[in-house]
Amino acid sequence: MKRVELAITFYKLLNQKYNLDFIEMENYLGQLKAEAFPDLGSLYDALAEPDLKKKIYWLLDYQEELKKLILSDQTYEVKEDIYKKRHITVDIPSMYGSYRELKFDALGLAFRIESLINVLFEELAGNIDLTLITKSTFFKIYDRLGLFDKALRVDGITSVEIERQLDMLAHSLETREFTYTQHLDIFKGFTQAVRNIINDYFNNIHGENLTQIMSQILPGQILAKYHPRKGKVDNEKLCHMTSEIFFRDRIALSLGLQQLDLFLSRILNTLYQQSNKLSKDKLHHLLLYDPEKTMTSIKNIHKRVSGIIHLGNKGLNMVRLKNYGMPVPPGFIITTEAFRYREIIDSYPPAEQNFKEQLLQQISDLEKNTGTTFSDLNNPLLLSVRSGSAISQPGMMDTFLDVGMNEEIANGIAELTGNAWFAWDSYRRFLQCYGMAFGPKKILFASMATIHAATGSQEVLDRLPKAGVVDLRKNRSIMNNIILTTTGAAKALSLVIPEMEQIGFIAESVRIPTSTGSLIILVLNLQEELSGEPISRELINSVYRQAASDDPKGYLHYSDKQNVSGDIIGIPRAAAVIEGHENHTRTAELAIDLGKVPGLEKETISLLKGTIARVPVTQAVIYGWYDNEMGSYVNILGDRTVSVAEDM
Repeated sequence: MKRVELAITFYKLLNQKYNLDFIEMENYLGQLKAEAFPDLGSLYDALAEPDLKKKIYWLLDYQEELKKLILSDQTYEVKEDIYKKRHITVDIPSMYGSYRELKFDALGLAFRIESLINVLFEELAGNIDLTLITKSTFFKIYDRLGLFDKALRVDGITSVEIERQLDMLAHSLETREFTYTQHLDIFKGFTQAVRNIINDYFNNIHGENLTQIMSQILPGQILAKYHPRKGKVDNEKLCHMTSEIFFRDRIALSLGLQQLDLFLSRILNTLYQQSNKLSKDKLHHLLLYDPEKTMTSIKNIHKRVSGIIHLGNKGLNMVRLKNYGMPVPPGFIITTEAFRYREIIDSYPPAEQNFKEQLLQQISDLEKNTGTTFSDLNNPLLLSVRSGSAISQPGMMDTFLDVGMNEEIANGIAELTGNAWFAWDSYRRFLQCYGMAFGPKKILFASMATIHAATGSQEVLDRLPKAGVVDLRKNRSIMNNIILTTTGAAKALSLVIPEMEQIGFIAESVRIPTSTGSLIILVLNLQEELSGEPISRELINSVYRQAASDDPKGYLHYSDKQNVSGDIIGIPRAAAVIEGHENHTRTAELAIDLGKVPGLEKETISLLKGTIARVPVTQAVIYGWYDNEMGSYVNILGDRTVSVAEDM
C-alpha cells in the first residue's frame, strides 16, 4: 500500500512539472486581467506560439518586464480581503480570503512563468539529436545556447565567459578552417563557465552563511529531507549533506541553469566519443557533413537541397514534373550529400544509424501516402530505385526494379492478381537488377598493354647475356628492336584498387626505340544496365574529361587532339594524358536462360524456364599517353618527397 501511495505522489509531482495545464495558467491570467494587469496580450501571444524557440524567447521578454515591475520604486494599491477564525478544539488560528497587490501578483506570475520556461528548456534541449554532431548541429546548438544566455541574464546572472564562448562559436560557424579540436575547446569553455557561475552565484554567496546556520541548530531541528534515509551520521557529514541538497535545490529552481548544464554535458559526451573513434581527417569531414541534407521527399522538397547539385539531374526533373502537376508517384531522393560523405556514413556507426533512421522514416511516409506496407505479403510497397548525378552519365548508374519483393511476396501478388506470370516476371526483374549490381562486377574483364619508351635497364647495343640470365631480351638493343617485356602494373593496380583482384586482369608491356613518351592501351569489358543508353565513347570521354578538370594536382590530363608520343613530352605534372580522339567502344549482348541459373528452387525454375535475360556487354578501348621521365617519375617522386617531409 505504501508503494501505491508513493507512486501516486510521484505521478502528481511529474504531472505538476510537465503538464503545463496543471498550473492553471489561464484561470490565473483571467484574475490578473480583471485587475488591469499590464501588457497581458504579449503573454497570451507567447503562450499560444507553436514555435518552441520563439515561445521561450517571448516568455523571457515578458519575464524581464515582470522583473522591472517587481524591482521598481513605484507603489501600488493593496486590496486585502482576509477572514480570520480559530479552531476551537485545538486552538489553531486560520486565515482565509485574498490579498491583491500588483507587485505581489507579478511575483506569483513570475514564479509560474519561470517553472514553465524550465520545462520548455528541457523540451528544447531534448528535441535536438546529439548522437551525431556535425557543423549543422552546431548551428542548432548556437541558437539554443543564445536562449540559455538570455535566461541567465533575466535571472540576474551575467557571465563574460559565456558571452566569449558564444562569440567564438559564432565565429566557428562562419569559418571552414575551424578544427574539431577548437570546437571541443569551445564547449569545454562553456562547461567551465557554468561551474564558475555555480561557484560565484551559489556556493560563494550561501556557503559561509549556511555553515554558520548549521553550527547554531540541532540535528533534530533539520528537516527530514536533509537526513540520510538509513542510519545516523555525525554533524560534519550532516552539514555536508544539507549543503549539497540545498545548493542542488537552488540550482534546480534557477532559470535554465540546470538544463544548460545537462545540455552541455550531452554535447561534450558526444564530442569526446567522436574524437576517440575517428581520425583527424574523418573528424574534419564529419564537421562538413550535414545529415539533414541527405534525404528529401519529392512531394515536400527540402529548401536547402532544391538544386541540381544535391538532387541530381533525374531527381530535379522529377521535382519539376511534380510542380507542373504531372502524376509523379510518391517517392524520396537520397541526395549527393550522402555520396560526398559516404565514407563517414559507412565507417562511423552513429552516422550510419542516423542515415538508416532517415531512410526508415521516408519509407514510413511512403507507406502512409500509398496505403501499402513494405514487406507485407498481401499489400506490399514496391520501390523503383534509380541512381543519378548532377552530370548525366548514361549507362554508368545502377537501377533496381521492384525492390521489396521476395518469393513469398511474388506468391502473394500471383494470388492477388491471378496472374502468376506477371508476379514472377516482376520478381525476375528484381533479381536481374540485383545481379547486375551485386553479382557479376561491372568490369567483367580487363587488360592493359604498355607501349613503353626506352629505359636504363635496356641495353643500347646488343650484348652477350651474363651467366644465369633468364630474360635474354634485356640484352638486346633498345634502339633497333621492339622488345616484349614484363610489367608490375597488374600487381600495382590490385594494391591500389582491391576490386581488380575479383576480375580477370592481364597486363603486358612492350618497349620501343623512343627516348621518352609512352602509351597505355586499356581494354575493359563492361557489364551494362538493362535500361538507359549504352556505354559510348562520348560517355567514356566525358568521365575522363570531368576527372581531369577535378584533379587539383594535374596528374590526369585530357586531350581531344590527335597526339603522337612526342606531343606529350614535358607536359608539367601530368602523369597520364587521355587520348579522347582514339577512345572507342563496341556493344554486344549476352543471352542468359534464367531457368538454367543454378541454385533456384524447382518451382522458380519451372516459372522462369525459357525466360531469356539479355545483358549488354560493352568493350571499351582507352588510350593514355605519359611522359615516363617528366610525368611519371620526376613529378610523382617530387610529390611523394614533399608528402613524406610533411608527415615527418
